[in-house]
Amino acid sequence: MKIRFGFVSNSSSSSFIVKRFKDDALIEKTVPNITEAQKHLLVEWGFRRTTQVDPVYFCGRDKKDIRESKLKKNQRFTNYGFDVVCNQDDVIFFLLRHKIPFVADIHYGHESMRYDGDETVVIARNLGREMVTYSSFDPTGYPPVKPIKILNREEYIKELKNAVNL
Repeated sequence: MKIRFGFVSNSSSSSFIVKRFKDDALIEKTVPNITEAQKHLLVEWGFRRTTQVDPVYFCGRDKKDIRESKLKKNQRFTNYGFDVVCNQDDVIFFLLRHKIPFVADIHYGHESMRYDGDETVVIARNLGREMVTYSSFDPTGYPPVKPIKILNREEYIKELKNAVNL
C-alpha cells in the first residue's frame, strides 16, 4: 500500500469491474478478455469474483469471493470486482500498468471510466448523478465541462505516478 503525503485529492468511493470475457462473446462463444497471468494479478491485488457487470452495483455487499460451485445452474461468475473508499488512483495505476481492461464508477459515481486494454482511457462525466447528489447544484452557475475525456494510457500512467508518488 502506498502512503500519500499532503492533500488527498480523491477521497471518494469507486468501484471497478474487470470482465473475464469480451462483451459480445457471451452471446455466441466465449472469448477471454484477460490472460491467466492477469487473473492471477487481480486475485493477488484483492479483486473478488462476482456476477456483477456494472461497477455501480458492485460495492460492500459483495465482500465475499464467489465460488462457481455455489452459483445456480444458469449463473457463472463472469467478472472480477473491487471497491475502494479512497486511493482509487492506486487501483487505476495497477490496472493500466498491467493492461487489464476495466470499467469503473469513480468519484462517488460522478465519473465513469473505461479502458479496453489498448492505448486509450476514456472518462465520462456523469452530470446527472452530480445533480441529484447535491441539493446545492445550480445549473446556471455550473462551469462548462467537457463531458468525455480521451486520454493516452502512457501519459495517464505518468500523471498518476506524479500525483501518488508511485
